[in-house]
Amino acid sequence: MNPLLNSTIYARVTGIALAATALLGIIMEFANDGGLIDGFLNFDWTHDILHVVLAGAALAAGFAASGSYSRIYAKVFGIVYTGLAIAGFVSGSVVGFLGITLELGENLVHILIGLWGIATGFFGNTVTTGTTPRARGV
Repeated sequence: MNPLLNSTIYARVTGIALAATALLGIIMEFANDGGLIDGFLNFDWTHDILHVVLAGAALAAGFAASGSYSRIYAKVFGIVYTGLAIAGFVSGSVVGFLGITLELGENLVHILIGLWGIATGFFGNTVTTGTTPRARGV
């Protein structure tokens, strides 16, 4: 069993990463008007709040729900993140009406977690614990 193709692990890792990104974004909003590396990674309030909501969904899928929910999460968000990355590479401002622009760094992360989600959701598994050894017959 390959842990990289485990949708429960995917949901947990992306949930923790989204929560950390939201926290970093909120800190950067106060410290530097959202800029971390101009042209590569910038934060805005709408994006930060979206990351908080998505982190909640990911953490629920990874820790609180059944394995089938983490598989659905991986499929849906894998497709969404991959599409978001492609749109971000093409336009740079995917949902400009909400005030969200996508920088190169965000697009690179979105394509990685998007493709990982597609792989785990469609081709992976949801088992998070190893099998227990069977007693040998005497």
